Amino acid sequence: MATRKENKELITIVWYDSNIDSYNQTENINERLRQINDYVLYYNELEPFKNDIDLMDKEKIFLITSSSNASQINKLPQINAIFIFDFEKNQSTEFACEHERIIGIFNELDNLYSSIQQQIELNNELFQTFSFFDQSEYSTQDLSKQTSNLFWYQLFNDVILRSSHDQVVKNEMIDSCRQYYQDNLEYMKLIDEFEHEYRSDKVIEWYLKRSFPYKIIQKALQTRDMDRLNMLRYFMGDLVQSFLRQDQNKSQSENLTVYRGLKLSNEQLDELRKNVGKLLVTNGFTTATVLRSNALKFARQSIKSTDVVDTILEIELTAQGASKHVLVTDVDKCAEFASSQDDIVFDLAAVFHLDNITFDEDIWIIKMSISNEEKLILEKYIKDTRKKNENLSISILFGRLMLDMGHWNQSQTYFERLLIDANDLDQAWIEHSLGEIHSCKSEWPVAHQYYDRAYDRMVDPKQVHIKDSALILSDIGETLYAEGKYEEAMSFHTRALTIRKENFSSDHVHIATSLRNIGDILSEQQKYNEAYVNFQESLKILEKYYSGSHIDMAKCLISIGLYFREQRDHQKALEYHQQALSIYERYYPLGHASMASTLNNIAYILFRQDKYDEAIVIHHRALKMQKNCYPFDHINIADHLCTLGILNYALENYETALENFQQSSSIQQQYYTSGHIEHICVLNNIGILLGKLDKFNDAMDYHRQALAMQEKYYPSYQGAIAETLNLIALVFNNQTKYEEALSYHRQALTILNNYYSMNHANIAFTLEYIGDVLAKQEKFDQALESYQQTLTILEKFCPYSLNDIANSLTIIGFNFVNQNKFEESMEYFQKALEKQKCYYDSYHPNIANTLINIGDTLRCQKKFDEAIEYHRKALAIQEKYYPLGHSSIATTMNQIAFILEDEKKYDEAYDYYQRVNSILTKLEKNYPSYQLQIANSLRNIGNVLYLQDKNDEAIEYKQRVLSIREKFLPPNHADIANIYIDISRSLHEQGKYVDAREFQQRALAVQETFNPLNQLHRAARYNEIGHTFTREDNYDEAIRFYQQALEIREIFDPSSHNDIVILLNNISDVYQQQLKYDDALACQKRALQIREIGDPSNRSHVANILNNIGNILREQQKYHEALGYYQQELAIWEEFYSSDHINIITCLNNMARVFSDEEKYDDVLVYRQRILTIREEHESSDYQEIANDLNNIAHTYFNQNEYDKALEVYQRVLSMRKQFCASNQLDIADSLENISHLRQQQKKYDEAIDLAHQAQQIYETLYPDGHTNTASCLDRIGRILSEQEQYEKAFECQEQALAIREKCEPGNHADIGRTINDMGVILYLQARYYEAFEFYQKALIHYEEDYPSTYVGMLTTLVNISLIYRIQSDYDEALDTLRRVLIIRNEHCPLEYSSIAKNIQDMGDIFYEQYEYDNAFESYREALCMIEQHYPMDHIEIANCLQSMAVMCNAKADFDRAIQCFERCLRIREASLPKDDRSIIETLMYLGQVQRNRNQHELSLTYEMNCCLMRMKFLPTERESIGDSLILIAKSYEHLNKPKRALDYYKQALNLYKDCLPDGHENQIDLEINIERLTKEMAA
Repeated sequence: MATRKENKELITIVWYDSNIDSYNQTENINERLRQINDYVLYYNELEPFKNDIDLMDKEKIFLITSSSNASQINKLPQINAIFIFDFEKNQSTEFACEHERIIGIFNELDNLYSSIQQQIELNNELFQTFSFFDQSEYSTQDLSKQTSNLFWYQLFNDVILRSSHDQVVKNEMIDSCRQYYQDNLEYMKLIDEFEHEYRSDKVIEWYLKRSFPYKIIQKALQTRDMDRLNMLRYFMGDLVQSFLRQDQNKSQSENLTVYRGLKLSNEQLDELRKNVGKLLVTNGFTTATVLRSNALKFARQSIKSTDVVDTILEIELTAQGASKHVLVTDVDKCAEFASSQDDIVFDLAAVFHLDNITFDEDIWIIKMSISNEEKLILEKYIKDTRKKNENLSISILFGRLMLDMGHWNQSQTYFERLLIDANDLDQAWIEHSLGEIHSCKSEWPVAHQYYDRAYDRMVDPKQVHIKDSALILSDIGETLYAEGKYEEAMSFHTRALTIRKENFSSDHVHIATSLRNIGDILSEQQKYNEAYVNFQESLKILEKYYSGSHIDMAKCLISIGLYFREQRDHQKALEYHQQALSIYERYYPLGHASMASTLNNIAYILFRQDKYDEAIVIHHRALKMQKNCYPFDHINIADHLCTLGILNYALENYETALENFQQSSSIQQQYYTSGHIEHICVLNNIGILLGKLDKFNDAMDYHRQALAMQEKYYPSYQGAIAETLNLIALVFNNQTKYEEALSYHRQALTILNNYYSMNHANIAFTLEYIGDVLAKQEKFDQALESYQQTLTILEKFCPYSLNDIANSLTIIGFNFVNQNKFEESMEYFQKALEKQKCYYDSYHPNIANTLINIGDTLRCQKKFDEAIEYHRKALAIQEKYYPLGHSSIATTMNQIAFILEDEKKYDEAYDYYQRVNSILTKLEKNYPSYQLQIANSLRNIGNVLYLQDKNDEAIEYKQRVLSIREKFLPPNHADIANIYIDISRSLHEQGKYVDAREFQQRALAVQETFNPLNQLHRAARYNEIGHTFTREDNYDEAIRFYQQALEIREIFDPSSHNDIVILLNNISDVYQQQLKYDDALACQKRALQIREIGDPSNRSHVANILNNIGNILREQQKYHEALGYYQQELAIWEEFYSSDHINIITCLNNMARVFSDEEKYDDVLVYRQRILTIREEHESSDYQEIANDLNNIAHTYFNQNEYDKALEVYQRVLSMRKQFCASNQLDIADSLENISHLRQQQKKYDEAIDLAHQAQQIYETLYPDGHTNTASCLDRIGRILSEQEQYEKAFECQEQALAIREKCEPGNHADIGRTINDMGVILYLQARYYEAFEFYQKALIHYEEDYPSTYVGMLTTLVNISLIYRIQSDYDEALDTLRRVLIIRNEHCPLEYSSIAKNIQDMGDIFYEQYEYDNAFESYREALCMIEQHYPMDHIEIANCLQSMAVMCNAKADFDRAIQCFERCLRIREASLPKDDRSIIETLMYLGQVQRNRNQHELSLTYEMNCCLMRMKFLPTERESIGDSLILIAKSYEHLNKPKRALDYYKQALNLYKDCLPDGHENQIDLEINIERLTKEMAA
């Protein structure tokens, strides 16, 4: 609604009301308001209103608004006064009390008008601005380039008095004012009155009316607007002349004190107090009263604002001082309109001495006196300026003062008018000045035109001014420099220097200027050392020429600062810039373009120092100044936008940074006609940002554009060309095109080595880039060599750049991390931390980053407690540095959560992830781009839920991630592909393989869209799909996809040895699953060859493959060969990576497993103890792993039947887990189950059940909705109860377990089948065979659902089914079932020879039960041969086979063979089993029986005696069995005709039977009969 013209007065009235269009009084309102104040604007929309008032920085704003709209704008600082007006009269009277700037709330328009009028009058009368000048330094310092307002007002008086004063000038003023006030009837009347009635002697009366033209003059003088003052020069001339006329007629002989009452802001008062003793000007004509009471009355008027203080100016006028600058008004003539403070008027050129400031009677008193020093100071300014340029007139001096002040447009208009009537010499200086103005405005073609004209006049033979012409040549050179035409610029500066050396002394300031200008060009050419020599020489001359500081020195200091910036000595660079800024602040008005440019440089230096927050604050100041100096699309704004882009880049606001650079580029293209070096820089910056946004092809295009421009326009600037080559290489690196990247980096390195005469930081960084590529290729030793060269250069040639040195140390640290050399990496991270502590404040985020790196390394070493401590230190720094929150805080919390995940403290990790999400959600309100980080935090939450087996929730979170990414990213973005991959993996873990493959295919489609030429993405997806098929046991399809991935890698990325080896490993794993061990070994050996040839220095990779080969051989039960490979692996770890304790432990663990497979438990214990020793020595705080190591030792004791030792260690593990790992309840439950199982073996069932219940309670607490662990625990309790023959309770436990499994994991057929099988076993033990059979069949159905992955459980159930068939005498079915078992075993576990032999033995038993002795014997023989072929001759299964064969031979009366088999069986069992093993007793019993069958009663007696003695010693509770043995001994004695001994043994047996058998038991009766018989026989 607002139509904005330029306001030429000091006050703007703004009416903002969203409903203003609905009111029908606006036309009348506008007319009335313009009578009060001419400039009025209206708005009905908030944003246009706020945007416009942001630009109103030179006027006061009086706002009218409604009560409903006031809350929207009350906090805007630009507004000076607020008037609430509601047409509907429904405002709240309490509203005004809450807001100090609200003047009042109005119902009537007349009251509103009256209040506004009053406030404007108070504003005119009560508020004043001042400028200061430190006169103490003027006599010693050079005042040229000083831009004090004192000079401006002094020179303006002179210029205005020299200007024409006639009717034409008067008409020009009247016409201009009429045009401006054309819609203001009241003002038009005043202008008409002025035209007809004004006379020069009435000038004071007209001025004191404070209407027309007072308001325009007031603003023009305060803003020093020469254009408007020139328009008013007719009136201004009379005003200045009135003081001169009175001075001529005045004869004051006494001192006089006058007063002025006013309001000062607290800020103004502070400024005045700082400047006591200095000179002061009032920025315009000022009035005062001779009566102190009048001044007090004005000062104490009540106003709304609380930020002002009551003040009186007390001005002492001496008889001598009150001369031409003081005018006494005619009170009678002015009484009608003058205020009570208008007795005296001070000229705008009046200068005051600020004597003192006191506070008395609740009012501030500022004592001042008229000064006469301004004349001497002005003369000094003129003299110092002419010392450099002799022929400058006062008129030209005034114009150049405006130029120096940064008032380029006014200076331009002034000089253009001055040029019209100038003489030749003045014309040359005027044209030179106009050239300089246009150069400042970056209007370079126009600048050249004026410079050329000025130069031609200077060298005109009629008036040769050769030495002055050097100034023009120099300025032409500076303009060419700004245009990026450095070679031409160098030519002009060289010519200027030559002339100056011929015409000036060697220490003249002009020579210093030329040296600096040449140095600036050398810097652009990256010839920094030559440039620095020039700068130093220039500064030396300037320091000698000027006794103090000067603008020329500031320029030189900036050049030196930029030199140090490029040398990466940022502290010195900052110091030099701060010195320059201090000079600018003393010489130039606040907000000058030079200040803005210097602040912009400082912001960039702070960025280089990683002080981003400080840089942003400084840059904000700079940009605000620049926008006041230049239009929004000026080339200097482009430079500031570039800095802003760099800062946004540092803050990872990549989209915003890209927009900044693109805006900068757009502006540059309007100014630069060819490939300017700054434009090249912006193109490269855009390329960098596009690379960060994964738009690599676009990034490459921009870098190549930049390179083409450099090669065309700056071919000799080899250093800059090398930088662009490095950027191209970085894009190749990001595209994983490592060889291309290395090629470009090496080109850059060659150029830089030839370009710089000595080692340079850019060489160091190029070496670092090369190291990065080599590291990605896993050529870590070569990478380290490059990194070390980088570090050496930086430490030697950039020792002050501690942040760069720290970064180099950090990179080396990461290189060691990548090789798992954690001790070495820690050493470098600690060194980096030491450098940073010397360079940064203690709470700088880069220190936090290094603490995080140390924490991450400790995490890799599984030193979790120490890792978290470092991360929490980092977090404390970040929270102090970013009190309002920051994404880096979220990142560190993520790292802590990752560690907690590693420790399986999932709940704590989950809490941290939720905190991260909360932080990012808050930040997102101000930074919408944080949505993507929120997506990442949700992804982490999903991952931890997945680890807790909360798969449905995990998928839900990942779907939310997908939704956010699809909203904020293009559909073909890499991150969308990545979340597809994540979801596919989660589905994969849920067993939803079809869905998983669908998401993999979607991921592949996205990747092929955003980078269709990247075959490596296809390879990665094929690899993932291969994983899915592997999990489905679809091995052939898995191999097919892995092979396709491998072929792509070998064709498109043959140097990526790591990826190729990974695929070979995957293929090998599948072959292992298929039991194709030879094929698996072939893949591993091929991988080993690749590692040994492609990266022989990285022995860790070789060690890993040796480990894989060992694992395959172990599965083949080639234990000796497996141990050989493990030992080779161990030798590598111990020789090359002695600090890598984790891999050493892993290798020792594998060796222990080999011995465990061979049942060499003593050897197992040796290795387990060795593992524990290493862990306790080097990982002493890793209680979780120490507990696991102890657990393995306990398992070994258990396997040795050393139950007491096992129990002691298990209890130690439990205690450790409770004390140090209390948060990991799962491990505690595991310990309880282990002890429970041990107690079960010891037949201590009650204790076993109690322990199992404790474990169950833990699972139920952790998983209240049920979990597979709870079900497994119930299964265990069921088995214990079953052993106690508490079958009903056991069955109930199994039913509970089954219900949980069917609820929580209905697709887990293996576990469901196992529980159902166990239920069948319980029924079998109760001889409920039919019911048992049904459960076995149900279990079999579940196993068949997921066959072949469930083959192990299926085998158990099939064997159980065969037992039912045997019991039911359905031998054919039993045999068929066992044959099916053998088929499955031969297909899936053909190397499990003992299990296969056992099943064959079972078949032999079935034949035996059918009296098919030949078939039985053949089965036993086949089983025996298999075991003897693959196991040691003392293997226990050989004994079992021999016993079966012996029993069958005994049945066939083949006693000799039976005895042979039994005796061999006995030898094996006595050698391999504990001496109390029941099977030894059993064999002795069988031997006794066979000897008895062959009537060898002496031998039989021996075996029976041994059998009996063992039973009495080791099985004393089995009294019936002992009784049986005693009876057999007695019978042997009978056969040997030793009846007495026989009778004795019969009686011992009878006594035992009486103790353990019920009365009347048939065995007892038979024994009593035998005793009676034998007694009778002996009596006979």
